[in-house]
Amino acid sequence: MGNTVEMIKNLIVRIEMNRYGRKNKKTEIQLFKELGDKFNVVLTLEDDKVFFEDFGKLIASQAAEPFISCNFFPDDLGDYAKYRNIIGFSNDFRYEIRWMIACILYRKDVINEFIIQREKYDNYVLLNKYEEALKVIDYFDECYGVSYWSTECRFFLYSKLGKSVIELLQNAVSTVFGSVFSFYELKNRESVTSDEYYYIAEKEITSAKKYIHDAGQAIEFFNYAIAGNAYIAEPEKIMLAIGLIQKCSLIDRYLFVINMCDELMNQTKTNYLYQCMQTYIVFLQEINDDHLTAIRFVFDTEKKRKTNYILKTRLDRAKTKFILGELKDARKEAVELLKLFPNNTEAMSLLVETNILINDGEVQFKDTNLGILLEHLSSVYRLNNQRDDAMEAINKFALTCSVKVKSGALL
Repeated sequence: MGNTVEMIKNLIVRIEMNRYGRKNKKTEIQLFKELGDKFNVVLTLEDDKVFFEDFGKLIASQAAEPFISCNFFPDDLGDYAKYRNIIGFSNDFRYEIRWMIACILYRKDVINEFIIQREKYDNYVLLNKYEEALKVIDYFDECYGVSYWSTECRFFLYSKLGKSVIELLQNAVSTVFGSVFSFYELKNRESVTSDEYYYIAEKEITSAKKYIHDAGQAIEFFNYAIAGNAYIAEPEKIMLAIGLIQKCSLIDRYLFVINMCDELMNQTKTNYLYQCMQTYIVFLQEINDDHLTAIRFVFDTEKKRKTNYILKTRLDRAKTKFILGELKDARKEAVELLKLFPNNTEAMSLLVETNILINDGEVQFKDTNLGILLEHLSSVYRLNNQRDDAMEAINKFALTCSVKVKSGALL
């Protein structure tokens, strides 16, 4: 298959010659079909080494690269998933996830910048600094295009700042990709609880299944996009969603990989999808995402776990104080860490636990989302009468603001 890359380049030249020459429509259709077939040869290569070599050659080619990256960074919501995907759908999780990871590796610089900006966004939101959070989203969209992540953030921030979301809804594409945005508006309504949102979302999905025949891919993608933290990635349904995920922005593809890893860790190690992810997720060691590092650690071999990973020590002092029974000092350390990293869920949990044990009524981060979150977590941990209301508040917060604070990570 060593000459497949050259065949692809030659076909692209012939397509360009036809476009600026005779402009024969029949010839163009045939050439694009042949081009898609050759790309699919690369997509489904058995040998991983050969695949990554050929992918590297294609992505380094000025002619071939746009066929791979055309939907990576859409300029606006009207351009989201706009371009035809010349690469076919293999219906094999191994090939699809390998291609996705190869794309992420190619623009690891953008993904690493995304990690930095996402943490800034998280921290600003937790401290109620909505204007600053919006500047983060504006900056990232301007540099790297729109994504579901940034648009979901924007809906949340607009609701908090009293800005109209009409323009966001009007600019969305009239496809399944654009239909998701109306649900972003719905879940940010003050009157809608998280349970009500999930109920409405489930009804819409059930209705779509009833009236839209042979639309399994679109329905499952829609389910993934609107269900948020409640989405359950059933192995047999993941492949339905992944075909359309391959048309999404690169940021959203990366988040899909992370979400699938979280789900697959609950599968048995003999599960085919688990084994595929275990094989390819380790290729992302250059992505500086703490969550991803933890995922790679779980999927990696016992031997490599001992040599390839360095545990973070941010909370070590607080943990040591806690173990020694020096609770007020442990609390102070946790508070100081949260001042620097408000989205540190481990520090949140430790602070809540020390507050419960000390039981002196001291309140931290008053009048901020972080402070409210800590208060609700305390109710849940104590199993007091406000537990159900507290759980709803936590779930609603996680559902609406796209902050990397999922209730499952805290409870």
